[in-house]
Amino acid sequence: MKTLHALTLSFVAAASAACVSNAQLGTFDSGGPGPDGGPGDSGFVLGPDGGFPPAFAQFCSTFAAELSANQAACGQWSPSMVNGVAALMNYYYCDVLWGPGLIHGTATFDPTAAAACVAALQNNPTCDAITYAICLSGPVRGTALTGQRCYSQTDCAVQGDTCSGTGCNLTCQGTCLTHACQGDTWCNSNGACSPPLALGAACPFGATNSCGSTAYCSNTTQVCTALPGSGQPCLSAPSCVPGFYCPRTGTNPVCTPDPTLGQACNTFSLPCAPGTYCGQTQTCAAQVADGGTCTPNLTGECDTGLVCNQRLTQCLPQGWVGAPCGSLIDCQRPLVCDLASGQCAVGVIAAVGEPCDNSGVACSPLATCVVPNAQDGGAPASGTCQLSATGTHCMSDVQCPIGSSCQSADGGVGLLNGICTATAVGSPCTSDFNCPASEYCAPSTTGFSKCAARIATGQSCTSAAACPKGEQCLGNPGVCTALGDVGATCTTTGTAPCLGGLGCINGTCTDALGNFGASCATDAFCAPSVCVKGVCLPLLANGQSCGQATECISGSCVGSVCVAACP
Repeated sequence: MKTLHALTLSFVAAASAACVSNAQLGTFDSGGPGPDGGPGDSGFVLGPDGGFPPAFAQFCSTFAAELSANQAACGQWSPSMVNGVAALMNYYYCDVLWGPGLIHGTATFDPTAAAACVAALQNNPTCDAITYAICLSGPVRGTALTGQRCYSQTDCAVQGDTCSGTGCNLTCQGTCLTHACQGDTWCNSNGACSPPLALGAACPFGATNSCGSTAYCSNTTQVCTALPGSGQPCLSAPSCVPGFYCPRTGTNPVCTPDPTLGQACNTFSLPCAPGTYCGQTQTCAAQVADGGTCTPNLTGECDTGLVCNQRLTQCLPQGWVGAPCGSLIDCQRPLVCDLASGQCAVGVIAAVGEPCDNSGVACSPLATCVVPNAQDGGAPASGTCQLSATGTHCMSDVQCPIGSSCQSADGGVGLLNGICTATAVGSPCTSDFNCPASEYCAPSTTGFSKCAARIATGQSCTSAAACPKGEQCLGNPGVCTALGDVGATCTTTGTAPCLGGLGCINGTCTDALGNFGASCATDAFCAPSVCVKGVCLPLLANGQSCGQATECISGSCVGSVCVAACP
């Protein structure tokens, strides 16, 4: 059964906690730069009642409701829990994660990206995580650079930065720092970087890196479990040990060595061994070192941490202000490439309908710079930001609408200079997001992955991705199987599991979360949940034991105990 801890973290595992109280949400920065010279007043004006402005409040409500409905359709929740989960998401994202940065000027709200996010959720026919990821990166975007103050992970604009406090966790106001914990170490609930937990040790739900590079934290047992190695079954594990991959084909796939120099490979489903990449001939070749000559847009050609500089055609780290560039990929986020000077520069993010040039003026997420008569093979020089649609220029699949992918003129993946093209069975894809609702992105050992028809309930399968939305591939051989709702017969062995949020008690799927989602006035009505803003939510009160800050009502877990939010 999913505990309160697991339920809360299952949709916020990728986000860092923020330390904020309801009192803070009713305040506003005085404006001007911060004490570190960082971002100041965001111009985010609170409503007349001291709450969020109507546009942001409406987005929060709609986003939470649509995301909850999406996840219920994907089997993560019982349909009876949709309203409660929506209230939980609204509280966490808007009150705890996004609100502080918007109020204190370390993040900005983009209404256009917010509308596009909601539209994508409303039209999402798959259980692919891309739509969810787009919504987390588009509507609210951080403006804090390395070394500047922050209030949550969302506030940090530089890729790879973490919002860190006195340790590696954020406790109240933090600072955007690069790589808070190094190597196999992970950030524990005390705010300290710790060695990996031992095999068999209890691990925090959602702390995916707490067990090191050769193990993972099992969502089922909540203990560190060894990743399968050479020749071991791998269908139920997230991956194999480094140096091996899981073919995900057949009824019982086993970990197989990564292909090495000269062996056949595929960029998306058959990756090459470390130090090599999948070349244009679909064979593994040696990666190019810093300063070496490279081919633009060839995935993985450069060593880890390097990109193929589009101007110099050399493998180089992403540059900061003044570094040579030929496209956005050459510059560190949030910089853009000023094509006039050929250098990385602080740029402008344009909204839909505004002028753009994909250099000094780039479009917001979910939009693309469209130029009349633009041709595949070169980034447009000047145009207008438009919500992406089939037929528009694209740099990646994420910019294309559901049921389409970014393809080059020859029908392959478009990478930086493609056209959004509607997909059908046999079309190239990188995720289920790119395929129509009745199809999924099937891995391939030769060429690109391709859209394929989904398998019907009760039919043989090798992975859940091939089954109807919300079902799992269970048994050996696998069969597409629907999960049990409240009252359904179930087992604790995994052969007949329940929908998310339900527990298998005495052979029956049962809701054990009290009055989750119901209106309330006191905590007593909600037990074991708590009453938050008039709704019963599965969060922990101050003083209760915690594993991660995201399970506390205060958003702060210190010393494995939920503590009061910032004053």
